[in-house]
Amino acid sequence: MSHHSSGCADARSAACPCSRCDLLLGLDGVHVEHADRRSGLLVVTVSSPPSPTGCPSCGVVAAGRGRRRRVLHDVPAATRVRIVWRQRVWRCGDADCPRKTFVEQVPGLVAPRGSITTRAVAWAIGQLRREHATIAGLARQLGTSWKTVWRAVEPELEKLAADETRFDGVTTLGVDEWAAPLIRSGRCASRRFPVDGCIAERSRPVRGIRAMSVGGRGCTRSSSRRSRPGRAAASRSC
Repeated sequence: MSHHSSGCADARSAACPCSRCDLLLGLDGVHVEHADRRSGLLVVTVSSPPSPTGCPSCGVVAAGRGRRRRVLHDVPAATRVRIVWRQRVWRCGDADCPRKTFVEQVPGLVAPRGSITTRAVAWAIGQLRREHATIAGLARQLGTSWKTVWRAVEPELEKLAADETRFDGVTTLGVDEWAAPLIRSGRCASRRFPVDGCIAERSRPVRGIRAMSVGGRGCTRSSSRRSRPGRAAASRSC
């Protein structure tokens, strides 16, 4: 007999879910309750294991106040994937606490107000940096809007752009052919835009064209994507 909350014969109770289902899904901090395949869509319902929780404001042990359903976009596989998270709602036990109710947070699953799972954000950034993907293409694969995808990946791209260690061992940075005319003509509306997976800024002319500064270092136009002897090349993995 399958358990009523999971539909899996190995899930003996809600507190003892099927480890094989959890292994297949691969999301830390939550357990699989139910899976359903619809037309072009895989819907997996998950929830966190029961545990005592303190109020974030005063620390008093909170009382459960039910759950709410939160639909998340996950990494697509053979079909699009939706994670239905049964998110716990808590009520603070201190009558004088200004925070009356709050919801649980699972950082490994999704950002506090996000609608795309944490691993889907990492997947999207990998597609942008190494697979020549576009935001519109990623939105189409995830089954959501351009704005939703960009809102999720932009903070992570900014963190990557601010990390100076990505230039360790790099002596030459190449600029794509499409970027040079835009920089030279001044048609780029913003001083900052992505080039080869980096956030670039307009800077001083170098070798007859207006170059860019990435993290304070000059970018020069390269005649070939291949690295030359004695030089380290960096492109979409920078």
